[in-house]
Amino acid sequence: MAVRWQPVAAVVAVAAMGLAVAVAAADVPSSARILPDGTHGNGPTEALARWNAFPVTANPRPLVVFDPIEYEVSLDNSAEENGFSRGLWTIPSSLPEGPGTRGGYEVLSARAAAEQIRHSVLGDVDEELDGMTIPPRPIALTSARLVERRFLTDRGSAVLPAWEFEFEPRLEASTVVLAATGNAVFASPAFSAADGVAVVSADGHSLVYRFTGYAPGAGPCEAEYAPLVQESATAVAIGALERSGRMEVGEGCADVGHSREIRIGLDQPLGNRGLISHGRGVPIQVLTREQEAAKERAVAEFRDCVARAEAAACLRKITALGTVRMSDLQAGPRTAVE
Repeated sequence: MAVRWQPVAAVVAVAAMGLAVAVAAADVPSSARILPDGTHGNGPTEALARWNAFPVTANPRPLVVFDPIEYEVSLDNSAEENGFSRGLWTIPSSLPEGPGTRGGYEVLSARAAAEQIRHSVLGDVDEELDGMTIPPRPIALTSARLVERRFLTDRGSAVLPAWEFEFEPRLEASTVVLAATGNAVFASPAFSAADGVAVVSADGHSLVYRFTGYAPGAGPCEAEYAPLVQESATAVAIGALERSGRMEVGEGCADVGHSREIRIGLDQPLGNRGLISHGRGVPIQVLTREQEAAKERAVAEFRDCVARAEAAACLRKITALGTVRMSDLQAGPRTAVE
């Protein structure tokens, strides 16, 4: 496992090349604000240890799928939605087993997928259940259909098999769970996905990490960011160490994010290793320059659609973008990756 440290002579050389020098892990206080986690967390050594089992030498490389379960429930305190949130479901005994494989991927049975959703729902809304005053009413799972959906992964997006469930009474949208299983996918040891995206250079030795932070500067509500990086054989942990301007007592910052970026050099090419957040080990999406260019074109088309106030076309654009995040729609300069 390599912890980045460079002598003063190397600092000058790397800075001249346009790469910011990574701060040594020992120099980062536990109270530091580090993006994308927002905190120091447990530190990079523990974050990397969580990814020791990642099969970096597997061919093909397994995908790390972000948000493999999608459902919408407004929690407006209706009896049916309370029942959904408490897992009070009637599940028919005739759910399909599935074809075994689809599109080259092993497929979960519909029943196993439904149990995954129930477990996820109970975990997500557990803290909100105490405020529900209307007694819950059981909700019926009425159908399961094997479809193909586009999911965001740690290496761009991919069309994968998924189970689409319908309930009665109907929820706001279909409930979807990733059906692909087996060696083709790797379950992230950290929940969800980190903010931002990293664009990797052609040789894999450098990254540009793009994220949302404070405006540049040294004044109130401004900050500069220094790169953090620590590497292992299976993953690379990165972060942006925030150095913010001083604020007067009682002064607040407007809740507006700014597109920021830092350049990070690696000891070894990123290759198939996972890219994760410095403190908690949450996966970060990696794109090639070509993938980022395609994403930027799609976002530009979406903005143009909104500017023309063409609601139907915008809806089609959103569907086409699939798993592009809302943060991708924020305007901001982009620096070419060498």
